Amino acid sequence: MAGRFDGFSISRGLPEDLKSRYFESDGKVWTIKNDVKEMVKYKKTNLQDDFSPLGKQDIIFCRHVLIYFSDEFKKDILYRMSRLLKPDGYLFIGASESITNYTPEYEMLRHARGLYYKVKNEKK
Repeated sequence: MAGRFDGFSISRGLPEDLKSRYFESDGKVWTIKNDVKEMVKYKKTNLQDDFSPLGKQDIIFCRHVLIYFSDEFKKDILYRMSRLLKPDGYLFIGASESITNYTPEYEMLRHARGLYYKVKNEKK
């Protein structure tokens, strides 16, 4: 993954100290530093497949994906993702998506102008 961001995108809620700590700039584009990239594992996964081989996760980014599926499949995906997350794990979805009507497994949280979800621990 490239981890490349334009100046507008990188400035949306990221404090300067974190930007300089984790990113480098060529003047136009900000790129995640290699030592940070090396800590991340990327794996393509079919949402219809069993998630258990992936192990427990701290964060899941599933942005602008759920909008393409039926309500039943959304419920199934969100439930299985909740089981994949470690206690207090986080789910990030796209700004145009909502999980409110599909699952009770998550608590909605706000930061600045954004929303994200924390998996509830009661069922863990």
